[in-house]
Amino acid sequence: MLNIKQEIVFPKTLDKNVLYGDLPTSGIPFNKKDWDKRKQNNNKEVFQNEINQYGFRSDNFKTNHSGKHILFLGCSYTWGTGLFIDEVWSKLVYEKIKLTKQVDGYFNLGIPGDSIYVSIINSFKYFKNFNNPDIIFFNIQDLERFFAYDQQTNSLFKSIVKDNEILYLIAYHYYYMLEQYCEQNNIKLFSFSWNEKNNNYFKDFKTFYSLDFNKIKEFVSQYEIKHPNVEGSILARDNQHVGSAYHNCWAEHIYSEYERSVW
Repeated sequence: MLNIKQEIVFPKTLDKNVLYGDLPTSGIPFNKKDWDKRKQNNNKEVFQNEINQYGFRSDNFKTNHSGKHILFLGCSYTWGTGLFIDEVWSKLVYEKIKLTKQVDGYFNLGIPGDSIYVSIINSFKYFKNFNNPDIIFFNIQDLERFFAYDQQTNSLFKSIVKDNEILYLIAYHYYYMLEQYCEQNNIKLFSFSWNEKNNNYFKDFKTFYSLDFNKIKEFVSQYEIKHPNVEGSILARDNQHVGSAYHNCWAEHIYSEYERSVW
């Protein structure tokens, strides 16, 4: 067992059917009326028809595909907490590709608050049940997200583990496996991270495209000048996450890498 100091950040017990199940599942109820008050307050911009059958802010998953099959991975920034769906980096990238390619649907596995481990295992569950995508875009979350276990209740929780190199190594290994699977199955993988610290851990992967955080500051500054008084541009409407200016910057960054690839 890892000897690590954990901070439980979400006191709700994790559903073992979600953790150990065969299907990718967000753990978020399909019906918004069943969301807790905190989730409802932070996601006023999310509409019921945007939630698919497995609780993701995504089109419904399917097994028969036509056109480019694109999958998005990440956390609340890929889900789009505090933003309308058309403001989220993943939807912006999808719409850019849609202008020149026939696309199959907007398939998004982003889950607020979840870890790189959940993102990657859900992607493999998706591969198994809904076939391999042609392209994956992954906005990697911070690597301090993990699990906590309460022996008295035999329950698992989401947790934060601060500055633990063992955990960072495991995250590296998870990503290594994802990249190898993609390479062997002709899946184009494009990854980046909103967390600047992650550049150090993933910079040697050929599928990881580091953000220049100085350029982000410049982009956001110019975006604010061009779009004055736009609600949610710097800070999302939940007042916790960065807003649409950052999402536009991320979308331009990773779409440019996609454009450079050979198709």
